[in-house]
Amino acid sequence: MNLLKPRKARVQLLRIILPRTLLNKGEADTPPKVRLAGIIPCKMRCTVIRSVTLSMSRRGGVLISNNAPSRTLGWLAIAIGGVILIGDISLILFFTIGSFFGTFNDLCVAFAAILSALLAWILYPVYRALSPRLSQFLLTAALVGALVASIGSAFVIFDITGYFLAGLMNFFGYALVGLWLLGLNYSAQRRNRWPRRLVQFGLVSGANMAVGLLTGPGIVGRVDDPALAPWFVYVSPVASFGWLLLYPIWSIWLGRLLLSNRLSVQLATEA
Repeated sequence: MNLLKPRKARVQLLRIILPRTLLNKGEADTPPKVRLAGIIPCKMRCTVIRSVTLSMSRRGGVLISNNAPSRTLGWLAIAIGGVILIGDISLILFFTIGSFFGTFNDLCVAFAAILSALLAWILYPVYRALSPRLSQFLLTAALVGALVASIGSAFVIFDITGYFLAGLMNFFGYALVGLWLLGLNYSAQRRNRWPRRLVQFGLVSGANMAVGLLTGPGIVGRVDDPALAPWFVYVSPVASFGWLLLYPIWSIWLGRLLLSNRLSVQLATEA
């Protein structure tokens, strides 16, 4: 028993000289084997949290990802413009050659509308932070517009209606997509994150497309004869200029900027 007293005295002396943190650190560095299994997962979880923090920044209670899928968005935007332009070529071939090219054009109209709805869905977080209510309206307009345009193409493909009423549905559907395009570029203009020329071109394109809303009464009245159409239905040439020419140019322009890393899109999600 007397041999243990010098050892206890040395331990007490070390506790007086050394800080408690150093002594506790020595004890914490050698935990029991039972606790070691619980420490390793904790260290792994901390590493994951740090890596996420590096790629995300917090602004006003919103997590903004700096690693947005820009390449996916870029190819999607280019696909929209490409499909619409292919549909334009098929429409010209239909009037010159006829046959299959009319149906192919209707398919291009429906497919481009669906791709536009997908683009609006993915880009929804971009302009949601600016105005939640307006962003919900714009997203709904894009989704409903894509549905109406696709139904119009299906109606004429399966001979449910004539080409004129189906065309009115196409114009009205893409007019709703034009409203979404207006809201998207307006949001980008307020945040001053996109090139000014791209934004201005998008605003002009969306405004031209939105003129197609005037075809709504013709759809409600089921007007399927050009001779019986009221005067406001003939505004479709203005709407077609925005839908068939300006909108695909804007989409391809946006896609090229995203693919070349000259434009980045930040997708925000609620914290």
